[in-house]
This record gives sequence, structure tokens and C-alpha cells, in this order.
Amino acid sequence: MAKEARIEMTTPLTRDELKSVVREAISESFVSVGMDPDEKLSLQKDMAFIRSARLSRERITGKLILSALTVFVTTAIGFMIAGFLNHTP
Repeated sequence: MAKEARIEMTTPLTRDELKSVVREAISESFVSVGMDPDEKLSLQKDMAFIRSARLSRERITGKLILSALTVFVTTAIGFMIAGFLNHTP
């Protein structure tokens, strides 16, 4: 692990200094995942795509769970009916 440099603050940051630090941190985060922070429209489209993909995955997961539950319940009912029909007293 890289050793982090510690800077002791003697005075609090001004609003503009804080904004600058936050912008730089966000910019570095975008660059680290391969996004260009200067292309704002492209970033918005990428974020919209990621959200759309997540929502689609959630919908598909819900439908798969419902389908699996339907198959399970239908099979259980089928076995019960078959058991009653084949039951010999």
C-alpha cells in the first residue's frame, strides 16, 4: 500500500477551496474507471445506461424468481393430484 501524505490543516478550507478539492476527487474517480469527466453529456448517457441495465436486471430477476416459484407450485400440485388419483384404499 502506498503511504498517504498527511497534511495538517491550520485553517479551515474556504468554500471555493473545498469545491475545488471535491471536483478534483470526483474527476480522478471518473478517470480511474475510464470515463472522461470533461465529456458531461457522455457521462450522463453512461450513467443512464448503467441505471437502465440495473433496472432491467432487477425486472428479469423478479420474473425468473416468479417463474421458478410457479414451476415449483405447479409441480407440487401435480404430484398431489397424481397421488390422490393413484391412491388405492
